[in-house]
Amino acid sequence: KLLTERGYSITTTAERDIVRNIVQGTCHVNANPYGKDEREKNSSYELPDGQHIQFSSESHRALEPYFLTSLIGIECPTVVEAIIIAAGRSPVTHRKHLLQNILCVGSINYKNFSERVALELSRMLSNSIKTRVVQPPGGKYSAFQGGSSISDHYQFELFGITKDMYDAN
Repeated sequence: KLLTERGYSITTTAERDIVRNIVQGTCHVNANPYGKDEREKNSSYELPDGQHIQFSSESHRALEPYFLTSLIGIECPTVVEAIIIAAGRSPVTHRKHLLQNILCVGSINYKNFSERVALELSRMLSNSIKTRVVQPPGGKYSAFQGGSSISDHYQFELFGITKDMYDAN
């Protein structure tokens, strides 16, 4: 959306892949949006045809909908609200521990993401809960690693269900 505001037209799958590469390569999360304004850091991206696109505020505005979904016209929980909702659905005895140890893994691997999640959680939770948000460098592969560990377990077949069991429900 930000690129279309600047006059770029993104219509094909290849162009969407380029946008995905731009976001992964140049975007970062504003770690403290409530404090002093960050100096706009200009960054550029070289397109496959050799042209350069310059970015300033777009490099952090692109990721802001993770923390304020209304920016893109969607009414759904933010990442931080989803964490709190998930913890709220767990047993009461585990909630504090879950909120104190948050692991950000998967495809959300942007600079300052975990710091911003920690900041937003501290604003939304009571002062008695000290959150620790960790974003490991290999987090993109965590789901695969977890699945691999479970599949290596000697009782793996007991964890799953068969197609017949699935179809019965």
